[in-house]
Amino acid sequence: MEKPWSYLVNQFVNATRTSYKKALKLSNYHDASLLTALNSDPANPDWLLLYNRYHAFHLEYVSKYNDWKNAGGQQEGQTLNLEQLLELLVTKVARWDAQVQVEFAKSTPQYKSLFPDGRAPFSNGSYVTRIQAVQTLGTALAGFPMLVMVKMDVDTFYTTLDTARDTQEGAKGTTKGLSESLEDQRIETMTEQYRDLGYLINLKAQDPDTIAAFFELSILRNHKQTV
Repeated sequence: MEKPWSYLVNQFVNATRTSYKKALKLSNYHDASLLTALNSDPANPDWLLLYNRYHAFHLEYVSKYNDWKNAGGQQEGQTLNLEQLLELLVTKVARWDAQVQVEFAKSTPQYKSLFPDGRAPFSNGSYVTRIQAVQTLGTALAGFPMLVMVKMDVDTFYTTLDTARDTQEGAKGTTKGLSESLEDQRIETMTEQYRDLGYLINLKAQDPDTIAAFFELSILRNHKQTV
């Protein structure tokens, strides 16, 4: 298949395809360069047009990038909270096990109905299966009135774990949504920069070296120029 003509390939979109941070650097550089040109020649309508047109895209990208970064930090915090609770679960299960054994020895059917696989389900496996094991234990304890205090503790801790998991999943969903919005804005902003390149070529075709000053070429040159 014949490769597309390089001038018709948006190198700004391609160079930032796997990095929102690169897009931010390109946008910061281009926006600042246009502002410098405008401040140097404020009466020039071309600089006024280019800056005002691009700056709106730049601000929107920066805003969405910051929202995405902040949401990522919140997600990490919620994950840490859940992991800490699951570490505490190991201690909790040891106490529940000891309390059950006050009433039923390990060899009894009653004990086996509460801990059929011992403590392993509470310390091994995914978040979901470990939390499910706590819920299952709470349900099984309903058949033993003498262990009502143990059941209350198990049910309370299950609610805490389930809430922490829901919060973490919500943070993940928020981050995913913001990532999709940021990706759309990356393409729009980099396309606007590509459009500015065409405008500058039209202005400076007789002196193309001056065009380079408006773009962060180190990022563009370190990327394969066609996909």
